[in-house]
Amino acid sequence: MFSQKSDTVIFDEWGYLEEFNSWSPEVAVFIASKEGIDVISEQQWVIINFLRDYFAHNNICPKVRTVLDGLGMSLKQVYDLFPFGLIQSAFKVAGLPKPGDCN
Repeated sequence: MFSQKSDTVIFDEWGYLEEFNSWSPEVAVFIASKEGIDVISEQQWVIINFLRDYFAHNNICPKVRTVLDGLGMSLKQVYDLFPFGLIQSAFKVAGLPKPGDCN
């Protein structure tokens, strides 16, 4: 659980946020630290913001190909930024639901 001021953020057993709207940049930094990312780079923020915007507009998680095409990135570039991968790491940091709940 992450607590800041009077806000409490709840995670599921896999480390994904329970509520998409409870996310904040500070929560992202907290989650990233749990994923072994000490500082979120500008490129990582681009991916995080893309994921959040996509989910907010479509109410579903984007497919990997959609993210890669939308950002003009390769899978290797994503893994360089999120060593545990797009779904296992970037989705968590972006506050998206766990993959089975992305429908």
